[in-house]
Amino acid sequence: MLPIAPEPSIMAVDTGFRKRNIGLSSNWFLIHVLIIVVSIVTVLRNYDLIPDQIPIHYNSSWNVDRYAAKSYSSVFMPTIVQVFITLLFIFENWSIRRVKQQVQPTDPDRSIRQDVTFRRTWSCFMITASFLIVILFSVVQLNMMSLLNINFAIPIILIIIAFIILYAFALSFWAGQGGSRLERSTNYSNVRPVHDDDKWLLGMIYFNRKDPNLIVEKRFGVGWGLNFGHPVTWLIWLGIIVLLVVVR
Repeated sequence: MLPIAPEPSIMAVDTGFRKRNIGLSSNWFLIHVLIIVVSIVTVLRNYDLIPDQIPIHYNSSWNVDRYAAKSYSSVFMPTIVQVFITLLFIFENWSIRRVKQQVQPTDPDRSIRQDVTFRRTWSCFMITASFLIVILFSVVQLNMMSLLNINFAIPIILIIIAFIILYAFALSFWAGQGGSRLERSTNYSNVRPVHDDDKWLLGMIYFNRKDPNLIVEKRFGVGWGLNFGHPVTWLIWLGIIVLLVVVR
């Protein structure tokens, strides 16, 4: 019995990837910075007018069930979250422009078009979503300071949350992972791309110490994930844990 020859595999690389206009400029985040600065100035100008007890939690009926004593740390907590969210999304937008590209060797031109469109649309989402989240926490802060009535704040918060969720679902359904839904390939071949199955723990966690890329495209779902073989990944997680402990 003759041995079965393995299917040929090939790797495709887009040498002009770094020169392409992928993703929106991070300068858009200057708008976030402006909102944060305005929030800080508003707090400082009105600090003496803030009640000694500020609401920090509401029950299912939107009635206050927990208060905190007025202090700079409690009043500025939404600002701290705003800064963290802005830095996080700046990093995400930066990653979109630099994460390694997945090019299908059977139809590289189509694959590149899909990838570029996919990254641009998600870059737009990152900037829009982060902007809305910053607005959301400004609304929360104004309510804590009794400068915005809860009956006006609740609809704004719910609308922002609903919009972000629907926006993400719509993009995921329209584009698919890596832009796979944007164009259908008409080229069929028995040549398959080079795989790295051994680098994916449980098929979901990418761990490759030899890969210099910090961010990689997910195998399941939509978007990108961290390379847990990269030391910076563990520094990021350490920073998140420290921030959660400090905030708590």
